[in-house]
Amino acid sequence: MPDVALFIDYEHVAYGALNSGLAFPAPATLMEKAEKRGRVLIARAFADFNEPRLAATADNLVTASIEKVHCPTETRSDGTTKHYTDFQILDNIYQATHANPDVPVYVLMTGDGHFSPVAAFLKHRLQKTVVVAGLRGNTHKKLQDSGSVVDLLELSPARDMTPEEEDRLLSFVAEGEKRGSIITVTSVARYFHLADVDENARRRAVVRLLEEGLFLQREETVGERTIRRLHLNGEHPRIQRVLSQP
Repeated sequence: MPDVALFIDYEHVAYGALNSGLAFPAPATLMEKAEKRGRVLIARAFADFNEPRLAATADNLVTASIEKVHCPTETRSDGTTKHYTDFQILDNIYQATHANPDVPVYVLMTGDGHFSPVAAFLKHRLQKTVVVAGLRGNTHKKLQDSGSVVDLLELSPARDMTPEEEDRLLSFVAEGEKRGSIITVTSVARYFHLADVDENARRRAVVRLLEEGLFLQREETVGERTIRRLHLNGEHPRIQRVLSQP
């Protein structure tokens, strides 16, 4: 059984899934894709894990035995941002070829065409088997052509929230209200995380709960902005039930 090195462009895979209405990729599923190829010696996922949608799944990476490599985004003085995830991945790949020269299989879990040169280098110059395992529909053709094997990720469509998960969302909002947080439709959809429910589905749930009267929405001025702030409707029976639970 050959040794395998797995490098996951976690930002590209995760955001690709979210933007395509697919379920958020489970880290265990990502590891299983590499385990099909042999014994996984190196497994690393790269992202700016300060981003809330990615930070929420970081623990799942650890339980799947995937090393988390934090790649912080730099905010410049002019307000622009610089991302370093690609540089970190490339540096780690090249270091791995020196530190572990006998590893014959590299699984590149990304769809970014910028990784085509390193895939071609591994394949032609170092005689490695390069498995391109980006997200189907979001993996550049040039990258697929540069690898040895194409084994794309197949993710299920994102699902809507269950009533039990909606109750958890309501509890999440209640905790936010206790802390004095400013709560809006957007903030709840963005920061209440469920591994296989995407942001759009969470937003639909919040809007539906608002329409059903579980939330009240008021315009408020915060600094120089006017926002539509959400509040729990404490008179609604379902809110009363959720808040009474231990």
